Amino acid sequence: FAPPFGVPDGAFDRVVCVNTLEHLVAEQRDSLVAEMARKLKPGGLLVVTCDHYPDNFWSRPELLKMGVVREDRAEFLGGFNRVTPGELLQTCARHGLLPFAEGEWVAPTDGDAGAYRNVEPYPHATVGAVFRKDGAASILPEPKKVTLALLTWNTRDISLESLAAFAREAAALKRLGHEASIVVCDNGSSDGLPDALRAAGDQLEVEHHFILNGENRGSSVARNQIIDHFLARGGDYLFFMDGDIEVVPFSSFAMLRHMEDSGRLLGCVGAHMYGQSPLRAQATPHLYSLAGLRLRDEELLAWTQYGLFRREVFEAGVRFDVAHPFDREGWGCEDNDLAFQMTVKGFRIQCFEGMTYLHRNMHSSMRILRSLGVDPAANYETRKRYVIQKWAGTPAINAGPLRHVRVARAPRAG
Repeated sequence: FAPPFGVPDGAFDRVVCVNTLEHLVAEQRDSLVAEMARKLKPGGLLVVTCDHYPDNFWSRPELLKMGVVREDRAEFLGGFNRVTPGELLQTCARHGLLPFAEGEWVAPTDGDAGAYRNVEPYPHATVGAVFRKDGAASILPEPKKVTLALLTWNTRDISLESLAAFAREAAALKRLGHEASIVVCDNGSSDGLPDALRAAGDQLEVEHHFILNGENRGSSVARNQIIDHFLARGGDYLFFMDGDIEVVPFSSFAMLRHMEDSGRLLGCVGAHMYGQSPLRAQATPHLYSLAGLRLRDEELLAWTQYGLFRREVFEAGVRFDVAHPFDREGWGCEDNDLAFQMTVKGFRIQCFEGMTYLHRNMHSSMRILRSLGVDPAANYETRKRYVIQKWAGTPAINAGPLRHVRVARAPRAG
């Protein structure tokens, strides 16, 4: 046993102690709690979990044989030692740590059906508690309001599954202490999606709003409708995603944490387009953090296909351009224009690699446009010329990311 060393006192907002105290003897538990208390700032929080062992652990032959308990119940370092709620409360109080919330803390009983138990051979429960240093005011961060947004067009079955995945993501954000809502803007679908959305909305257990346009008004107009709803609701972060993409579980929280840690000038972080697959088996099962992934700054694209945006970006006047040719159905370049607006307003854009998201109908809008008699390649060239002319007079854009737009070509879609 060695208490923490090499870190400053009074420097931490949180100290987390997971399933450790029960493997120390009483004097060591007191020493560790004292050290953890010293490391916290006034008002800082200590989060503790402990395994809770039922009475029969000290008489089970297999546990006695394994050497994790002693028949005389004597404590020893590394063993299964019982830490009662009363002892933990008293130990923390000695070192200026008070319960974060009022209420009685009762340890689970052996037959408590409501306790989540580990599987054999260690069928113990786990208890947890939060303590605040010196009774100072809480320094819990304010919950963030996150709007999860889908832009849909004629991808009914896939979009309904994307909506269901968003509902699960909203529930996860709520469990993690944030407020989440969903907004879907359907841009004039003719495949029955508007009616299907209405029916799905009756089953949603999360705050939601549907914008159902009677015709395709163009993705720029539709996304501005989403932004207007987001601002009217008082949201903090807007998560844009195309309607044929399914969110990787917990990735919105990972992106939120990254943006909260990066300062107000990071306007957007998004998943790189290379990280996508039409096969569910290839999709990343979950993403809890961006730590360890490759992150890079970006000036060419704002990541509206799969990206999280800060409210301040839109409060600064950034919007999707709705002048011709962006005022109708089409494909491409609106994300370039949005990125250039963000850049001149002083906002940074980042993308990350290392996550694969499910994108089952890639370039679906281009195929649908072709079926409607619109040449997506020619449409793209018209949009590209508009963006080049618009930004050619801005030196920082003209000499930088606009060079890539000049040589870009519309991708082929089967």
